[in-house]
Amino acid sequence: MLLRFENVSRDFGPVRALRSVSLSVRAGEIVALLGENGAGKSTLMHIVAGLDTPTAGRILIEDREQTIDSPRRAAALGIGLVSQHFALAPALTAAENYELFLRAAPRLYRKERIEERLSRDADEYGLPISSHRLVRDLAVGDRQRLEILKALGQSSRLLILDEPTAALTPAEFGELARVLRDLRSSGTAIVFISHKLSEVLQLADRIAILRQGELVGERSPADTDASELARLMVGEDLPPPLARDEHEPSSVRLCVRDLRVARERGRELHVPTLDLRGGEILGVAGIDGNGQDELFEALSGERTRTAETLEIEGQDARAWDVNQRARAGVGAIPGDRHRRGLVLGMTAAENLFLRGVPKGLTDLRPRLLRWIPGTLSRRRLIEHARPLLSRFRVRGDAASPVSSLSGGNQQKVVLARELLREPRILLAHSPTRGVDVAGAAFIHEQLARRRREGCAILLVSTDLDEILKLSDRIAVLSEGRWRGIPRGPGERTLLGHALGGAEVPDEGVKS
Repeated sequence: MLLRFENVSRDFGPVRALRSVSLSVRAGEIVALLGENGAGKSTLMHIVAGLDTPTAGRILIEDREQTIDSPRRAAALGIGLVSQHFALAPALTAAENYELFLRAAPRLYRKERIEERLSRDADEYGLPISSHRLVRDLAVGDRQRLEILKALGQSSRLLILDEPTAALTPAEFGELARVLRDLRSSGTAIVFISHKLSEVLQLADRIAILRQGELVGERSPADTDASELARLMVGEDLPPPLARDEHEPSSVRLCVRDLRVARERGRELHVPTLDLRGGEILGVAGIDGNGQDELFEALSGERTRTAETLEIEGQDARAWDVNQRARAGVGAIPGDRHRRGLVLGMTAAENLFLRGVPKGLTDLRPRLLRWIPGTLSRRRLIEHARPLLSRFRVRGDAASPVSSLSGGNQQKVVLARELLREPRILLAHSPTRGVDVAGAAFIHEQLARRRREGCAILLVSTDLDEILKLSDRIAVLSEGRWRGIPRGPGERTLLGHALGGAEVPDEGVKS
């Protein structure tokens, strides 16, 4: 047995994150680890990767008890980790991050050589990346691929992948699955954490399920299905799939003409026409790095004066910044919650009120103030945040730093902050990335409810099922080019071709 946990527990103050978990992983085996956000999956993997220590229990590597008190010790034992939260130096290029991670001692710096090395390895593994670009300028999908390449470059005996496909397309998952199967055949043990049950059923040899810190079962993919796995994760049946009701949208809330935004290497995003109406969801599909970030920034106000026409509720908004657009009723859920959605050092309560007191809760304002004019009472802030966070099913204390929450719960904090403001226009970029199946269903229902109430929603996502399930109209971004895909028979096939850059009839994004 390559890895064995024996009765491992982990406490964070009064919170028990893991409860006497016993689990084994053999060499040449892929074990999938499932559970809701906050179930303890990442905590368990951080313990074996040397990023955390257990409160109780033992870890054995090849039947010998080990104390893994640092990532360096884990690496010496042949353990590699792709963390859910990227560990990259933003001011360095992708190639420099790759070289820095793989090399134990300083080497003569040759820019062309290290870029060539990363490009060669990226091609070999089928995970293309712009090796010369600074990490801070990379899309989330590119950073995800770089993290995976770093781990694969270690030649680890035990490879831990924590949500590695959250920002990958189905085709890229196929390439990664091929690589992982080859590694399994060579004797590498792999722990694969994912909320995408279809991927788990395709890839895993064995599936272990955590719920509220306890191991509640193990299954063989041949003897289970997605419904049973979801039930084991949540403890009950999930609600039936969301039904998209048909109704007529209202007037145009957001009007864009000839939007142009510069991208890397002289390329640009070009959106000739975009009309977004109240009571509809316009889905924008695309592989990460094809202009989605630029589109979001141009519409949210992070970039101004990028279009011939950009009107919000009939007013010229080209020169409006983020705050002006927010005051006009624009809500924004960014694609990268860590860099743009949250202040990680602040509490969950403080992040909830970052944009001020929500529109529908203005009666709270006097109760949040301290006796010093213009200042807020932290105690009252936390007290009033708790029921609001609970309403959005956020697991974690409102008084804790938001960085201590799981990724899915962090996402729900962002969702709660934006929806409590009752936006008339909502820009939602990858709203369920890294969120468990129950959390994703909850977020989908929240978006559908806001649509029914008349909100105009622009949904940007790499998840084709999400786009097809929620959208009234669909557009595709490929290499910065905007094309409309007609809804109806054959839409998934057309969508797949368009995502890959193939020429398909441009139907426009018809109202």
